[in-house]
Amino acid sequence: MPKWRLMFLLQEKGPLSAYQAAKELKWSPGKVHGVIRALQRSEAVKCKLKVVNGRAVKMMELVR
Repeated sequence: MPKWRLMFLLQEKGPLSAYQAAKELKWSPGKVHGVIRALQRSEAVKCKLKVVNGRAVKMMELVR
């Protein structure tokens, strides 16, 4: 059930980090990472590393 909520958020907001998604959904970061892994296995989401303020941030987006 949480998969569709994260997918809907990504559809509305575009690429997000796991931290941003956790804040928006009021979930723990661990729950978001678990859902991301499940969505990556089903190839519904892809992740890219982006450098923000000198730190590497994993950004996720829906696969079209």
